[in-house]
Amino acid sequence: MEIEEFLNESSPDTHLIVRPALIYGSQRADGTILSTWLDSIEKGETSYCAYDYICSPIHVDDVVQAIIKLNGTDANGIFHLAGHNAYSRLELYKI
Repeated sequence: MEIEEFLNESSPDTHLIVRPALIYGSQRADGTILSTWLDSIEKGETSYCAYDYICSPIHVDDVVQAIIKLNGTDANGIFHLAGHNAYSRLELYKI
């Protein structure tokens, strides 16, 4: 957050900050939470998931496309990227 404050103070009209929600992918071993959970399930490990942490996960391809579109405009400031639906981590795990 300190860098965001610095950017806002030093050049308020010339920066683009993107804050994505929980990012997931479609590839095995992509390092996202879904592939990590899948590995854990396949190994028979116990998984612990928060039921009170709510997020709106977004696919990595959507994040990339949003950044490309934002970069091609005069947009500046802070942008939050998120998916359409909100889930707890436990709900995501069950899905």
